[in-house]
Amino acid sequence: MRKIIVGKKDRDLKAIAKRVLGDPSGGGLQALKQLNPHLEGDSVAADMLLLVPELPGLRAGESTSIGGEAFDAFAGQVLAALDGTAERVRAAHAARRVEQKELGALLDSAPLKRAFEADPELRAQAAAAAQVFKLDQAQSKEAEETIAALKAMVGTELASLAKLLG
Repeated sequence: MRKIIVGKKDRDLKAIAKRVLGDPSGGGLQALKQLNPHLEGDSVAADMLLLVPELPGLRAGESTSIGGEAFDAFAGQVLAALDGTAERVRAAHAARRVEQKELGALLDSAPLKRAFEADPELRAQAAAAAQVFKLDQAQSKEAEETIAALKAMVGTELASLAKLLG
């Protein structure tokens, strides 16, 4: 896929389609309108960005590719953002695991064990806290797997989009 930026003088969509797509029959005009649903009528504003279909009569010198360095930079930013998110999630889970170990050691201390023996309700609360720890660990693992799957899916979609954009 290609793009053009409408010039100050070139404001007629039909003339743009004929010049860029080399299609006097009008089929290029329809394809241009389909790719640019924001257009109303046959006149366009100066400096407007138009997507240009890759049709047989396309005059490549009249437009520029959407792909290339700009798209690669965009894809890199998206994947880097996902990597950063995954790293922050991993770091948060690691910090929580340290806290859980410290709390677990405290709960296993002799004074608290005696308190648990003396107070069944306190023992039940400690058991409930242990279950919350297990659930949190499972959710942490699931979150990391979800982000990894999302990154793979986004990578696949970006690759497909890169092919479409040429």
